[in-house]
Amino acid sequence: MIKKLALVFWALSLSACQQKEIRNKQLEYVDLQGFFSAEASRLNAQKPTFTKTVGINEKKESKVVNKNIDWEKELNVFKEADINKPAFKGMYQISKLPNKTLYTSLNKKNLVQQIEVDWNLAKKPTGIRIFQLTKNMIYRASDTLSYYPDSVYSIHKKQEVRVLGTTVYTIDGKFN
Repeated sequence: MIKKLALVFWALSLSACQQKEIRNKQLEYVDLQGFFSAEASRLNAQKPTFTKTVGINEKKESKVVNKNIDWEKELNVFKEADINKPAFKGMYQISKLPNKTLYTSLNKKNLVQQIEVDWNLAKKPTGIRIFQLTKNMIYRASDTLSYYPDSVYSIHKKQEVRVLGTTVYTIDGKFN
């Protein structure tokens, strides 16, 4: 009985080590999940005031927001652009410049076509831009997501539907 328990414990330990190793290997690219989770926690604790502008085509509406903001939900669209999934391994070219890293898709069918990360001297992100593209015979959508900590974030989506025309959606949040 003790041998069986020891064997089960050993197997579970080995499995846990392999799981941790797999998770570490998955971070081949920028860690958007980790960065935006940390930002959401930080912003939820700080409760900053910011001006949020929402627009559809030429119509825009602004509002000063300073409480009851769920930053996890607010920044979720950025986390969803994560390219650290096993299916994306090796599908992005990494170009490193002095203060910028570019992750460019090698496959035109990937939703996320490019991620640009600007770095400060302490190797912390000072700006992240994500370019997404979806297209087929009747529909094309291009999204540009931008985030600059403690400054501004924006989500710009341009939808072109063959029969219905073009619609532009924008969300801009400016920290006060």
